Amino acid sequence: MVLVYIVLAYVGLGCLLFLFQSHFIYFPVKGPQQHGLNVLEFKVNGETIEVFMLNPNNPNALIYFGGNAESVAHNATAFEHYLKGMSVYLVNYRGYAASTGTPSEKALYQDAVAIFDELKKHHGQISIMGRSLGSGVATYVAANRSIHKLILITPFDSIEGIAKKRFPIYPISILLREKYDSLGRANQIKVATLAILAENDQLVYRTRSENLIAGFKPGQIKVQILADVGHNDVSEHPQYMQTIKQFLF
Repeated sequence: MVLVYIVLAYVGLGCLLFLFQSHFIYFPVKGPQQHGLNVLEFKVNGETIEVFMLNPNNPNALIYFGGNAESVAHNATAFEHYLKGMSVYLVNYRGYAASTGTPSEKALYQDAVAIFDELKKHHGQISIMGRSLGSGVATYVAANRSIHKLILITPFDSIEGIAKKRFPIYPISILLREKYDSLGRANQIKVATLAILAENDQLVYRTRSENLIAGFKPGQIKVQILADVGHNDVSEHPQYMQTIKQFLF
């Protein structure tokens, strides 16, 4: 009888992982409501994607894709200060802030390339930056569009790799729909890349980041490990924005 309960619990949890996996990946943030930032709206497949624009009317630009529970507006002050001379676009994923729709891997990829294609009409060079979940979106754009430079903050090889570590008793490759396989497209990325890792990252383990880094061509990617910070406070390190600035300019 005990074995029956164990099997039922195993199957039940597996079903929950499969049916509600998006709830483990996306945590849409709605605020802040009063941000005072310039707002652009992009129409993609019937949805409206809100993008905050900083330092407008510069020839070169940076598009930023944030983490899965990040309010990208909180980056505005630092980007405006350190990246003067470059326009910066902070993307709110579907379901985040004022963007409509529901987030999914396919939808976020479609939105990202649509935004890139529209902004490319106005900028000579566009670099891409992604943090945590956003690193998966960033590598997709970098592999499918001609960008200038790529920045990956606390990146991972794939969500599948992370999930296998956390749920080793389940056939994750079968259960998981949202995979964000950055490692699988690393060899398609041709541009200079910067990876910033947090020394005390407890969400994206170092092996997941290092596995992705190893997928790039030798000498293509620069790695900076910031000491005494974790996954969520890496951007508070004194060298965080300075490292990004030196790489972009």
